[in-house]
Amino acid sequence: MKRLLHTVLLLFPLLVVAQSPQGINYHAVAYDANGFELANHEISIRLGILLETADAESSYTENHQVSTNDFGLFSLVISDGTTTDDYSALNWRNGAFLKVELDANLDGNYTLMGINSFSSVPYALYSTFAENIPTAVSNQIDSLQAIVNLVYQYFECEDSNSCNYSPTSTWYDNCVYAEDGYNCDGECIDTDGDGICDVDMACPYPEYIEYDSTAVGYNDILCQTLVVFGCTDWSALNYQSNANLDDGSCIVPHISPSQGSNGDVLSVSMSGSIYDQYSQTNTNSVIRFSQYSSTNSFFGSLLEFNLLNSLYSYNYEALVELFIPEDQEVGTYTIEMGSSENSNDWTMLEHNFEIVPAPYGCTQQELADGSCVYYGCTDSIAYNYDEIATTDDESCLVGGCMNPTVENYNADANIDDESCIIYGCTLSIFPNYNSQATIGDGSCDMSSTDVFGCTDESTWTYQDIVTIDNGTCNYSELDVGSLVHGGIVFYVDETGAHGLVAAMEDLGQFEWGCWGARISGANGQAIGTGYQNTLDIVAGCSETNTAAFNALNSTTENYTDWYLPSKDELMEMYNTIGYGGPEGNIGGFENVRYWSSSEYYDNLAWHVNFNNGYSGYHDKYSTRKVRIIRAF
Repeated sequence: MKRLLHTVLLLFPLLVVAQSPQGINYHAVAYDANGFELANHEISIRLGILLETADAESSYTENHQVSTNDFGLFSLVISDGTTTDDYSALNWRNGAFLKVELDANLDGNYTLMGINSFSSVPYALYSTFAENIPTAVSNQIDSLQAIVNLVYQYFECEDSNSCNYSPTSTWYDNCVYAEDGYNCDGECIDTDGDGICDVDMACPYPEYIEYDSTAVGYNDILCQTLVVFGCTDWSALNYQSNANLDDGSCIVPHISPSQGSNGDVLSVSMSGSIYDQYSQTNTNSVIRFSQYSSTNSFFGSLLEFNLLNSLYSYNYEALVELFIPEDQEVGTYTIEMGSSENSNDWTMLEHNFEIVPAPYGCTQQELADGSCVYYGCTDSIAYNYDEIATTDDESCLVGGCMNPTVENYNADANIDDESCIIYGCTLSIFPNYNSQATIGDGSCDMSSTDVFGCTDESTWTYQDIVTIDNGTCNYSELDVGSLVHGGIVFYVDETGAHGLVAAMEDLGQFEWGCWGARISGANGQAIGTGYQNTLDIVAGCSETNTAAFNALNSTTENYTDWYLPSKDELMEMYNTIGYGGPEGNIGGFENVRYWSSSEYYDNLAWHVNFNNGYSGYHDKYSTRKVRIIRAF
């Protein structure tokens, strides 16, 4: 049986040294799968330390065989286990994770219990470095967070500009720097002797990069680099390698919109590179959208076309107006530029344009001006909100708590997002277990008479033993094949809320019983007669190991009202959830004969062959399979 491990006190360290000199105390409680502590139990714990990422291979592994106490608690020290690895060689610099595995039976089979990050600093780890921290500072330590901050501060750093620089250090993310205007000892830096610390010194001239209008002080010596305005984005068409201050002029290759539908009238802006410099371009030029030949093309008017500066004369920006013909073929089109529609000289532009089917037959223009009736979800808070939709089609999917008995119930929700906050008993072994409870409140009580469930008799989820409604009533129509009420539904009556379920497994193989004796009242064959047949058989037949006796005395899935089906009930099972059903043998029957509760004569009773669905009768002393049913 799988066991569970619950950590009750686990001090995970944020190890900020290259190597850790200490072991780490670890305390946890082991539970079994039913939620009970593994008290006074020998278990084996396998620990792995994963460096940098939680999915890394273990860099260090050790085993501990420990004993739990009366409460399932055990303790160990990480680094003291059985291992062939070197704990002191671990490099904690980029973080670490602890992998915990449990072998509850000492059989060598370990179950992964979890992987957790080392996320705080143990006091023991701090003590090793306390000698580096001034006494005046260490006396102010009053919290674990204070230790974390101080340990970081007094470790060495590989940045030569930091106050804790060391040429032998390998750490860069714990560097400490002096405050502006002060040195690492906290002393004021006053180079001009004016009695004011040199805070935020800058170049006084805006023509230099080092200029800062918010500086408190200025010094000409700081003026080093002249400003060169331009585009500093290397991916832009007009990138300037000598520019050091971006002026917002960058032009990134683009086309917008990049697609449209038949009947659309669009203004398309684009920028990019051209294969040939087209110096004669003017507003009389045209843009050709061509698919696979010049005969399958349509044209747009060039409203604007600009070549970028002379250094980049093969780059451009353009604005094109186009109408997509109603009969134009859907697909991808290349874009070319020429002097007229009849031109033999076309300049290729680097972008493609896509013609896509119009949504609900609407053009982009119709969508934009609101003249299109476009059905969809118009609720902006819904998961499937469609900002283009003009008419709501009631398809909106809204998440929330759908349990009407809960304080945070959302009446508008149609998708349960598991946000319900329900306090109650969450342990199923207790009689007042609430299947809908999300937070245990300590109310579990073996002597409780409270039973949670559905109290609405008009639904198929109603249970007469329930005393408190917990919002589980299901008002939808019940379908054959549903797994409810202790079994699988094979018949639903005209109300849609009541019917019959068959147990999920065969009860066994038994004789019908009382061969040679006529059982009064046990001759019902129709759906609905099986229960009375079963009662009559048990009352009229003194034999106790019969199909009817075992059915009536069965307890399955906590239900005690099972019985032997009548002939027609058995046939219904074959035709709905057996081999004759539309979904096949979802009831899990064998290809054999099953007893019904319907008597045929003194020596004979009805059965149904689940291999072919044929019904027949046979001697009562014969043994047949039994599948019990119950009504709901």
